[in-house]
Amino acid sequence: MKIYRTFEEIDHDLKVLKLQKEIDKEQVKLGISRIKEDFSPFQLAGSMVGSITKKIIMLKGIADIFRMRKRR
Repeated sequence: MKIYRTFEEIDHDLKVLKLQKEIDKEQVKLGISRIKEDFSPFQLAGSMVGSITKKIIMLKGIADIFRMRKRR
């Protein structure tokens, strides 16, 4: 427990706590905003398209490797 010697010390700590509270609120708002962006329909659709595209490219590459082995 902190022992205060003057009202100025109390006022200083209260100001610091108030500012920290405001910072915490803004961080929560920012986090919520990012979550909303991540789960927006366009973002989800883009993620799905990107994932499907990667899988198609991988499967095509694997198929090409097997075709090359069969030719030997």
